[in-house]
Amino acid sequence: MDRALRIGVIGVGLVGSAHIEAIARTGLAEVTAVAASSAESARRAADRYLVPRAEADWRSVVEDDSIDVVHNCTPNHLHDEVGRAALAAGKHLVTEKPLAATVQEGLGLARAAEAASVVSALCHNYRQFAMVVEARELIREGMIGEVHHVHGAYLQGWLAPAGVSNWRLDPEVSGVSTTFADIGTHWCDLAMHLSARRIESVCAALSSRHSRPADDHGGVLLRFDGGVLGTVTASQVSPGAGNSLRIRLDGAYGALYWVLERPEDLWLGRANGPTELRRKSPPELHESARLRAHRPAGEIEGWNTTFVNLFSSVYRRIKGEPLPGDDCVATLSDGLLLMRVVDAVAQSNSERSWLDLPRP
Repeated sequence: MDRALRIGVIGVGLVGSAHIEAIARTGLAEVTAVAASSAESARRAADRYLVPRAEADWRSVVEDDSIDVVHNCTPNHLHDEVGRAALAAGKHLVTEKPLAATVQEGLGLARAAEAASVVSALCHNYRQFAMVVEARELIREGMIGEVHHVHGAYLQGWLAPAGVSNWRLDPEVSGVSTTFADIGTHWCDLAMHLSARRIESVCAALSSRHSRPADDHGGVLLRFDGGVLGTVTASQVSPGAGNSLRIRLDGAYGALYWVLERPEDLWLGRANGPTELRRKSPPELHESARLRAHRPAGEIEGWNTTFVNLFSSVYRRIKGEPLPGDDCVATLSDGLLLMRVVDAVAQSNSERSWLDLPRP
């Protein structure tokens, strides 16, 4: 396909706006329609980003024969309905996480994607930082030996005040979990992606402040296949924390440590040698990481660039020109596994015990 792909974006909030901006930066596609919960919201977004068409009914965008790819940026409870409709209409699908509101919905959506003759992807965009891609390459090469422990945290502070109101706090919209589903899954996805191990069982302790109906902080012990252990803290009530995600993978003779708020740094620890700080320098990176580093060393690239990298991989795949590192894109099946993790975490917390995930 030589022409630019035509994109319809459903949902124009914080994430939807990030999608629209990143789509333009790929140079491979153009947004030709947006849809929102109201005509006013859709029109504001269309005017801001010079999109020719704005709709209050998302179905009119999904069913438009001129649209090649649907980006599903709606709240959690609409992910399944919008995603299935897009697949049924023969559209390629890029959908925000979580995959759906429930495991049952997620299972149906993942199966529909597998059966469809289209490209689909889930937006676990943190995989797309150049130094995360580099970390994965180093682990694959055996730089730190066999991984035996993955640990870290994801801390935010925006829910610390008592009066905060947001759709994520409504279980009817967000599902069985608030904070762990929202940000804990980002950490778990990175842990499984980097270690190439699958979470098999969990033991969780969750809590909430200000009488909220679902969790806003907690900790989880994890067991991965192959005997790998994991520990993670997820909180959105940590005053002063912005987006403090950190992850460390300990191996037989080395370790890798990455922090979201310093995305261009990667720490390499050695059992018998000095710790090394590797900073993004495109000529020194593996090809898959170098292709995701668009600025020279010292020029920091951030969150929005991860969407550019993700969408570029998806669009190249659609065009039959996959990029090196194409397997860094999360699948809908990856999203289903993460939904099972969230359900297991919620149940483990309720039962105060270890809980095994269903076998694949």
